[in-house]
Amino acid sequence: MSIPVERALSIKLRLIMMAWSPVLKNRPTDSLITIPFGGASDLKVSRGQSTDYSKISLEKGNCDMKRSLLILMIVLGCLLIGMMEYIDWVNQSSRDNFDNLDEGIWAVSNKTLGRSRLSPTNVEVKDGYLNIKMPANTLEGGEFIKQESSTYGSYETRMKLPEAPSSITGFFLYAAPDYFYEIDIEIHNSTEGKLLLTTYADGAVKNEYVGELGFDPTADFHTYRFDYTADQLVFYVDNKLIMEWQEGFPVGQPMQLMVNSWYPNWLEGTPPPADQFLLVDWIRY
Repeated sequence: MSIPVERALSIKLRLIMMAWSPVLKNRPTDSLITIPFGGASDLKVSRGQSTDYSKISLEKGNCDMKRSLLILMIVLGCLLIGMMEYIDWVNQSSRDNFDNLDEGIWAVSNKTLGRSRLSPTNVEVKDGYLNIKMPANTLEGGEFIKQESSTYGSYETRMKLPEAPSSITGFFLYAAPDYFYEIDIEIHNSTEGKLLLTTYADGAVKNEYVGELGFDPTADFHTYRFDYTADQLVFYVDNKLIMEWQEGFPVGQPMQLMVNSWYPNWLEGTPPPADQFLLVDWIRY
């Protein structure tokens, strides 16, 4: 039995979000992935208009039913693997809501970075948030670091930035020496909402993105996230895909998760006339 091209096999699979494959689940609506299967047929997988299903179709030429069913079984198997990997990741991930600063997990920096003195006195948990204070009329800032290094995973935070133009806030992975192992989300601490995404490997900048958030990050809380695997690095803001790279980032190197607010040498300006605060609601890692 064969299926003509005008009657291409099409099956809607109703899947909850966690059952989507890692490739499909973060794709925009109607994005299409084509998987060559040899011969005269291609397997096309697309995200549907609704967020609760994907569409799988066999197109381009005729194909006997046995082969069609084999292809569908392979796809369903891949989706099942994706679901299992997703559930495993959820079970293994951790989230800190900062009811207190757990010194067994986090360390506070005491050093100079750029134009800033990163002082431990500027980092504290207060009113359910982890605060990094940027004191008035000074170039002081603060930084805290996850003590245990990690590699692949999803890293996300919900935070509200200080209004301190000429300074930035970073949410990133890092390991010494400089320029070898680093994955950065950096945001200007101003109402303009300028976003910097950077990766370092082999002693140099490998990927760089400069863009606009489209909102004032000092006015309210927003989520910032990157998903990191051996073959892909994907960045999101408020669950919206911003950028993805397939190369040019550290592979297999343990790094420490870090958060800081500070004044870099390359960004000119004066400190704010009143105290400003980075407020971190939570971090998931």
